[in-house]
Amino acid sequence: MQTFGLVDEHPIIRLGLQIFLRQHFQEIVIYSSGSLDYFSKLPAQETIDLIIFGLNADSKLNWLKQVEHCKYQYPKAVLIVHGEVLVIETVLQLLKLGVKGIVFKQNDPNELLDCIKKINNGHIYLSPELEKMVHDKIIASKNSNKLLRQNQPGLHVLTLRQYLLATYLIKGMKTSEIARQLKLTASTISSTKSVILKKMKVTNVIELGVVLKNENHSSKNHISKANT
Repeated sequence: MQTFGLVDEHPIIRLGLQIFLRQHFQEIVIYSSGSLDYFSKLPAQETIDLIIFGLNADSKLNWLKQVEHCKYQYPKAVLIVHGEVLVIETVLQLLKLGVKGIVFKQNDPNELLDCIKKINNGHIYLSPELEKMVHDKIIASKNSNKLLRQNQPGLHVLTLRQYLLATYLIKGMKTSEIARQLKLTASTISSTKSVILKKMKVTNVIELGVVLKNENHSSKNHISKANT
């Protein structure tokens, strides 16, 4: 039995989400409200597994404060943001706050199901448009500041074990899965992950994936040119 929380200022959106989710999840408890204050009134023993937080273009609320409060109040709950208008700066801030899924409201509702499924399997999910925005932002930043070859660290800064761990991370593997694979403790995996992100000068796994992809592509190009 999973417990979902729906937070959206518009009642009709909350109602539509409840109907849609109940059609696809047989065992589910749903709490719905226009603000987070409602959830603080739930019984102390009640836990929320997943919260779908609606960001609306006409919202008068400080969405950043709301998301921060949500993460503080329910640290174990998986947080998905269901937004109308999302710019790259908003997306990056949400990822830094620990949001696991970001989906456009105007997209096919089945995408929300894909998002929940991938998150339950330990992955981070972004709508394809948002994933492209993040990718383009990172590439543009590197090109404009000439970081790709000058300041951006290469794969040589990682040890073999760190590089292997990085490849597992960008595949979306959970910490426990990586720990079993490498025969290490979960705490060692977590601390090594922090070291990798710091060495590669990135803030999250999505950025790390883009950097590794570019570095590997660049290495292949150099090898190809050397053999011609």
